[in-house]
Amino acid sequence: MRKYKDREKKKRMFAAAIAILIAVIMIISMAMPFFAAYGATTDIALTGEVGFDGKYRVESEVPVKILAENPSANAFSGEIQIKIKASADEYDFGYYIYASEMELPAGGKKEIEMSISLPIVVKELLVEYVDKDGKSIASINLAAKAMDPLKSFGAILSDAPENVRYLHEINISNAEEDRLVNIEQLPSDYETLRNFDLIIINDYDTTKLDAARIASLKAWVNQGGTLVIGTGANYNKVMAGLSELITATKIGETRLAEISDINLSYNKNIQLENELELSEILLDGGVVDLSEGEHTLSQ
Repeated sequence: MRKYKDREKKKRMFAAAIAILIAVIMIISMAMPFFAAYGATTDIALTGEVGFDGKYRVESEVPVKILAENPSANAFSGEIQIKIKASADEYDFGYYIYASEMELPAGGKKEIEMSISLPIVVKELLVEYVDKDGKSIASINLAAKAMDPLKSFGAILSDAPENVRYLHEINISNAEEDRLVNIEQLPSDYETLRNFDLIIINDYDTTKLDAARIASLKAWVNQGGTLVIGTGANYNKVMAGLSELITATKIGETRLAEISDINLSYNKNIQLENELELSEILLDGGVVDLSEGEHTLSQ
């Protein structure tokens, strides 16, 4: 009788073990789509840029461009989060978090631009793509360099920046570093324009500036920003979209083979390699501040 009961007990234990094993297999098989979906998330790639060529001005609105690429066969829904340490020192006071929703299609990519405030000096920003459950799917650290707010910071807007490389030799703030950056388009809001003390527009089709950008630029100038416009052979191209900002009349053209040394950078002379083509203009309210003989170079 005892042997019979022992056999029955072993059978029940064996059956229970089989049942548990089957249940575990079922749970694993049910979870496989979940793990498969999130196993592919490591393929998502984030790239981006903080400010302007990685530079920004403390206490200004700073643009952050982020590109997310998803080569996998799974679409994702979540948000981009930019995390900034609440303190620049070694103490942990948490993060400031800026977030923007992002739907990322399978095999696709999406680019967004967020405007954030950077009240402290930071060397990098943590950017994460987070799903609706708060799980981090992908992340990247973007380098950032704060510009001393007590020294000038400027931008060059040009369709051919390679032709105005010499402008980077101009020491606009008696600083050792280059404090001019090339930009492809003006920011559309005044607060972001406040990153700059100086904006140089040269050989650029200003009809690409929409009404919001023109209004922001006008407000920036009225608040003390310095706008330098290079014309020369590209007078019509550069001035076409600035009629609401500047009133000027072209009265002629001339070429100069040489000019006197002009110390634009306070400690460097810029020498001409080619003839300088000038557009002679009358600027409403303009005052000549630089000339060569009878020819006005700037006003």
